[in-house]
Formats: sequence, C-alpha cells, structure tokens
Amino acid sequence: MSMLSNNQLKWVRSLHQKKFREEEGCFLAEGYKVVEEALQTGMTVSLIAGTPEFLHRMKSHPAASAGIEFVECTRQQLDRMSSLSTAPDGLAVIRKPATSHDEVVPSDHLVLVLDGIRDPGNLGTILRIADWFGLPSLVVSEDTVEEFNPKVVQAAMGSLFRTKIRRTKLDTFLAAYIAATAHPVLAATMDGPDLFKSRFPKSACLVLGNESEGIRPEVLSCCTERISIPGFFKSGQGPESLNVAVSSAVLLAEYRRVHPDL
Repeated sequence: MSMLSNNQLKWVRSLHQKKFREEEGCFLAEGYKVVEEALQTGMTVSLIAGTPEFLHRMKSHPAASAGIEFVECTRQQLDRMSSLSTAPDGLAVIRKPATSHDEVVPSDHLVLVLDGIRDPGNLGTILRIADWFGLPSLVVSEDTVEEFNPKVVQAAMGSLFRTKIRRTKLDTFLAAYIAATAHPVLAATMDGPDLFKSRFPKSACLVLGNESEGIRPEVLSCCTERISIPGFFKSGQGPESLNVAVSSAVLLAEYRRVHPDL
C-alpha cells in the first residue's frame, strides 16, 4: 500500500477552499460513517487516505471499487488535511455528481426551498432532516452556502449523497412552479397562521429564510400563504425565534404527521 505523498497532501488541503473544489470537481468527506455512506450511495470516490485500520475497513467494504486509490498516512498528516477540530482516522476525496440545475422538481409532494442560508452547519442539518422525512430534493437560492463545503458535508452525515439540490433564482423558480402546478407556496414566517391549527397541503413549496433576515421581500412576494410555528412562552419572555434547522424539523414533522404515506 502506498504512502501519502506531499503533492497528495497539498491537493487534499486545497479542497478546503471553494475555488479549488470547483476547479477540481471534487470535495472532501471525513470519518468512517460519511465515507461509508458515500460508497453505499454510489458516489465516485477517487482517493481514500487514513490509518492502516481505517484503510482495512474501507477496502473490505462491499461497495469499494477497484478504481479507488488507497493511501496510508500518519496522524500528523491527517491533522493537516482535516477540516475538523479533531481529525478522524481517515477521509476521502469524492467527485462532485453531475447535476442539472434545470432538473424538474417533483410536484406531488412538499418541496423545501431555502433562501439565503449562510451557515454550513444549518444547511447540513437541514439536508439530514429533509432526508429523514423522505424529501428527495431541495431548492436553494444562488447565495445559499455551497453544499460541498466540508462543514456542510460533515453536518449532513451522508444525507448530501441522497439529496438532489437545485440552485436557482428563487423568485423565477417559484413563479414557474405556481404557473405549472397551481400548488401553494408557503412562507415560514413569524406572523403567519398557527402551524398546528392549519392543515398542511399535500403538494406545496415551503420556503425558509435566512438565519437573521428571514425571507427576502422579492421571494416573499411570490409566496401565496404564510405559516408559523407558535411559541408556548409568556409574552416578551421567550426567545426571539427558532434556529432555521430546528424550524425545518418542526415543519417537516408536522407535514409527515398529516401526510405519512407519501
């Protein structure tokens, strides 16, 4: 088994930056669970680097292909390559999947739409939540954090590999969605009707906004209805709002409670 070269170490480290991820068409996945999910979902893995024990587990995985380069590295090298505060036993370089931003979004279930999500941890967590509740795809604004950011990949814990992401101009997308389907577009806001006193429509878009500023006016103007998660605290004594990822979990849980069989 070959040892990690200095050139390979520099290449892996370069993938911490969006510029080089775009140039190389690759991104990083770190830790056994995330790399295993990449293999199981059929992602194209170019290189796996790690400790001898990590490499043995990866090479013996049923989904490991002959095209993967396995390289052994030291703990010090893992520390230098990892984007995490504590380096895992190994990591992988994965080819970005070929995607079409014009891909048709299914119109027979809920479509989750994200406007200006900037925090990588939030996007990764939302991907994991959407995957848990059976949503096959997300639509995100052009300025939403890149899904191949290492922190997004880590927070998603493999759900990124099962979820299709369409990155687009949201006001244009929503106008086209309404014209094509006549389904409602729900805006998750602080001033909408109570989620738990309304009936979630079977087919709709659900729009969640930026962590601090909410949904942009030009996107909000495309929404046909509003909905809110009620707080159960005394007036003026509770938190200002919920985290956007937490909100997505509450909203999708209620959607699945109403429509469990879709």
